[in-house]
Amino acid sequence: MKVVDRLRDLFEVVAEEAEANPKFARRLETALRGTARPQPKRGASRGNSPTKVKEVRGRTHRRSPAKVDPFQLRERGTDVLREALERMDLESLKDVVAEFGMDTKNLAMKWRQPDRLVDLILSTVESRIRRGNAFRTAEALSPLQNSEEELSQNEIEEIHPSRKPEEKNNDRPSRVDREEK
Repeated sequence: MKVVDRLRDLFEVVAEEAEANPKFARRLETALRGTARPQPKRGASRGNSPTKVKEVRGRTHRRSPAKVDPFQLRERGTDVLREALERMDLESLKDVVAEFGMDTKNLAMKWRQPDRLVDLILSTVESRIRRGNAFRTAEALSPLQNSEEELSQNEIEEIHPSRKPEEKNNDRPSRVDREEK
Protein backbone atom coordinates (compact mmCIF):
# COMPACT_ATOMS: atom_id res chain seq x y z
CA MET A 1 0.00 0.00 0.00
CA LYS A 2 1.34 3.39 -0.97
CA VAL A 3 1.90 6.17 1.52
CA VAL A 4 -0.77 8.30 -0.13
CA ASP A 5 -3.36 5.55 0.29
CA ARG A 6 -2.40 5.05 3.93
CA LEU A 7 -2.69 8.78 4.62
CA ARG A 8 -6.09 8.89 2.90
CA ASP A 9 -7.31 6.02 5.15
CA LEU A 10 -5.94 7.75 8.25
CA PHE A 11 -7.69 11.03 7.52
CA GLU A 12 -10.90 9.20 6.75
CA VAL A 13 -10.80 7.54 10.19
CA VAL A 14 -10.03 10.89 11.86
CA ALA A 15 -12.93 12.57 10.03
CA GLU A 16 -15.36 9.78 11.02
CA GLU A 17 -14.27 10.06 14.67
CA ALA A 18 -14.66 13.86 14.61
CA GLU A 19 -18.27 13.48 13.34
CA ALA A 20 -19.14 10.88 15.98
CA ASN A 21 -17.32 12.47 18.95
CA PRO A 22 -17.86 16.23 19.55
CA LYS A 23 -15.15 16.35 22.24
CA PHE A 24 -12.61 14.89 19.81
CA ALA A 25 -13.78 17.35 17.16
CA ARG A 26 -13.14 20.32 19.51
CA ARG A 27 -9.68 19.04 20.42
CA LEU A 28 -8.89 18.49 16.75
CA GLU A 29 -10.07 21.99 15.87
CA THR A 30 -7.94 23.50 18.65
CA ALA A 31 -4.90 21.53 17.51
CA LEU A 32 -5.35 22.60 13.89
CA ARG A 33 -5.57 26.26 14.93
CA GLY A 34 -2.21 25.92 16.68
CA THR A 35 -3.54 26.92 20.08
CA ALA A 36 -3.38 23.51 21.70
CA ARG A 37 -3.28 23.57 25.47
CA PRO A 38 -0.11 22.36 27.15
CA GLN A 39 0.01 18.68 28.04
CA PRO A 40 0.18 17.78 31.74
CA LYS A 41 3.55 16.76 33.12
CA ARG A 42 4.25 13.13 33.88
CA GLY A 43 2.95 12.13 37.24
CA ALA A 44 0.32 14.90 37.23
CA SER A 45 -3.27 13.91 37.89
CA ARG A 46 -5.35 13.27 34.80
CA GLY A 47 -8.65 14.16 36.44
CA ASN A 48 -11.03 16.92 35.42
CA SER A 49 -9.01 19.65 37.09
CA PRO A 50 -7.20 21.93 34.64
CA THR A 51 -3.44 21.63 34.57
CA LYS A 52 -1.60 24.61 35.97
CA VAL A 53 1.34 25.63 33.85
CA LYS A 54 3.98 27.73 35.53
CA GLU A 55 5.10 30.56 33.29
CA VAL A 56 8.78 31.39 33.28
CA ARG A 57 9.34 35.08 33.75
CA GLY A 58 12.32 37.21 34.38
CA ARG A 59 15.89 36.41 33.57
CA THR A 60 16.59 33.25 31.60
CA HIS A 61 20.15 33.00 32.95
CA ARG A 62 21.67 33.16 29.50
CA ARG A 63 24.61 35.39 28.79
CA SER A 64 25.06 37.54 25.75
CA PRO A 65 27.20 36.16 22.93
CA ALA A 66 30.89 36.96 23.22
CA LYS A 67 32.05 40.06 21.35
CA VAL A 68 35.34 38.46 20.34
CA ASP A 69 36.72 35.02 19.59
CA PRO A 70 39.86 34.68 21.73
CA PHE A 71 41.23 31.88 19.54
CA GLN A 72 41.09 34.03 16.42
CA LEU A 73 42.75 36.92 18.22
CA ARG A 74 45.43 34.55 19.54
CA GLU A 75 46.34 33.70 15.94
CA ARG A 76 47.58 37.29 15.65
CA GLY A 77 49.60 36.95 18.84
CA THR A 78 49.30 36.81 22.59
CA ASP A 79 49.85 40.56 22.93
CA VAL A 80 46.97 41.32 20.56
CA LEU A 81 44.69 39.04 22.56
CA ARG A 82 45.76 40.56 25.89
CA GLU A 83 45.19 44.13 24.63
CA ALA A 84 41.73 43.27 23.30
CA LEU A 85 40.75 41.59 26.57
CA GLU A 86 42.05 44.44 28.71
CA ARG A 87 39.84 46.91 26.80
CA MET A 88 36.70 44.88 27.57
CA ASP A 89 34.45 45.42 30.58
CA LEU A 90 33.78 42.80 33.26
CA GLU A 91 30.50 41.52 31.78
CA SER A 92 31.99 41.15 28.29
CA LEU A 93 34.85 39.11 29.73
CA LYS A 94 32.34 36.89 31.53
CA ASP A 95 30.50 36.44 28.21
CA VAL A 96 33.72 35.17 26.62
CA VAL A 97 34.34 32.79 29.53
CA ALA A 98 30.79 31.44 29.37
CA GLU A 99 30.59 31.03 25.59
CA PHE A 100 33.87 29.16 25.28
CA GLY A 101 33.37 27.03 28.42
CA MET A 102 36.40 28.33 30.28
CA ASP A 103 34.89 28.23 33.77
CA THR A 104 35.16 24.53 34.61
CA LYS A 105 35.01 25.13 38.37
CA ASN A 106 32.08 27.57 38.16
CA LEU A 107 33.96 30.23 40.08
CA ALA A 108 34.90 32.82 37.48
CA MET A 109 31.37 34.21 37.15
CA LYS A 110 31.66 35.46 40.73
CA TRP A 111 34.93 37.29 40.17
CA ARG A 112 34.88 41.10 40.26
CA GLN A 113 38.42 41.84 39.02
CA PRO A 114 38.78 41.95 35.21
CA ASP A 115 42.49 41.07 35.51
CA ARG A 116 41.62 37.65 36.92
CA LEU A 117 39.27 36.95 34.01
CA VAL A 118 41.86 38.13 31.48
CA ASP A 119 44.44 35.76 33.00
CA LEU A 120 41.92 32.90 32.98
CA ILE A 121 41.07 33.47 29.31
CA LEU A 122 44.73 33.74 28.30
CA SER A 123 45.76 30.58 30.15
CA THR A 124 42.79 28.61 28.84
CA VAL A 125 43.42 29.65 25.24
CA GLU A 126 47.11 28.76 25.54
CA SER A 127 46.43 25.36 27.08
CA ARG A 128 43.82 24.48 24.45
CA ILE A 129 46.14 25.50 21.63
CA ARG A 130 48.96 23.35 23.03
CA ARG A 131 46.70 20.37 23.77
CA GLY A 132 47.88 17.29 21.90
CA ASN A 133 51.38 18.53 20.99
CA ALA A 134 52.93 15.33 22.29
CA PHE A 135 51.23 13.45 19.46
CA ARG A 136 52.11 15.85 16.66
CA THR A 137 55.15 15.60 14.43
CA ALA A 138 57.57 18.48 13.96
CA GLU A 139 56.02 19.29 10.58
CA ALA A 140 52.54 19.50 12.10
CA LEU A 141 53.49 21.93 14.85
CA SER A 142 51.88 25.27 14.20
CA PRO A 143 53.83 28.51 14.37
CA LEU A 144 51.17 29.73 16.82
CA GLN A 145 52.46 27.38 19.46
CA ASN A 146 55.98 28.80 19.28
CA SER A 147 55.17 32.50 18.92
CA GLU A 148 56.82 33.44 22.21
CA GLU A 149 60.19 32.11 21.15
CA GLU A 150 61.22 31.02 17.70
CA LEU A 151 62.66 27.53 17.70
CA SER A 152 65.14 26.38 15.12
CA GLN A 153 64.48 23.23 13.12
CA ASN A 154 67.17 21.41 15.16
CA GLU A 155 65.46 22.34 18.44
CA ILE A 156 62.11 21.12 17.12
CA GLU A 157 63.66 17.82 16.02
CA GLU A 158 65.15 17.38 19.50
CA ILE A 159 61.69 17.78 20.99
CA HIS A 160 59.89 15.73 18.32
CA PRO A 161 62.40 13.46 16.56
CA SER A 162 61.41 12.58 13.00
CA ARG A 163 60.49 9.00 12.41
CA LYS A 164 62.88 7.04 10.28
CA PRO A 165 61.17 5.11 7.51
CA GLU A 166 61.17 1.40 8.18
CA GLU A 167 62.83 -0.84 5.66
CA LYS A 168 60.33 -2.56 3.40
CA ASN A 169 60.26 -6.27 2.97
CA ASN A 170 60.38 -6.56 -0.82
CA ASP A 171 59.57 -10.29 -0.76
CA ARG A 172 55.96 -9.64 0.10
CA PRO A 173 53.67 -7.42 -2.03
CA SER A 174 52.31 -4.30 -0.37
CA ARG A 175 48.66 -3.90 0.52
CA VAL A 176 48.16 -1.57 -2.43
CA ASP A 177 49.62 -4.17 -4.79
CA ARG A 178 47.33 -6.86 -3.35
CA GLU A 179 44.22 -4.68 -3.71
CA GLU A 180 44.97 -3.97 -7.38
CA LYS A 181 45.00 -7.70 -8.22
